[in-house]
Amino acid sequence: QMTSANRPHEVMKVGIIQATANVFLNTIFIPKSIFGVPLFGLKSTGAALATLLSFLIGFIYLRYQVWKILGTKYEKRVILHVVAGLTAMFILYVIKHFMVSLYSLYKIMFAFFIYMGIYLLILHILKEFGKEEWFYLKDVLS
Repeated sequence: QMTSANRPHEVMKVGIIQATANVFLNTIFIPKSIFGVPLFGLKSTGAALATLLSFLIGFIYLRYQVWKILGTKYEKRVILHVVAGLTAMFILYVIKHFMVSLYSLYKIMFAFFIYMGIYLLILHILKEFGKEEWFYLKDVLS
């Protein structure tokens, strides 16, 4: 929206905030200590967590700026997608934790298709993913 509204400087601000937050959070989460100061030492998990948090910070800042500058409100139906994604993630976690180890490449690809199937099924039940979207998805995949 900001790019369409000819406000690339706002998009740049978000990028700078995200990059700064990512570097700062990586510094805290990845190493075990810096100059004798104990830190979290989460290694690759810390890097993933830092990236997630920095993107969340950037997203919240961008949504605030869009609301403040353009007056556009947040589409509340997006929450249905978040619920569907979290539900699919929970089901996949249960499958992984209680039934099958999902670590080989083939199992990860299989898990992706299971996740997408559950996600799209939930959105279809919530009437957020209808006939037009199914046809579009079929066209994209073929």
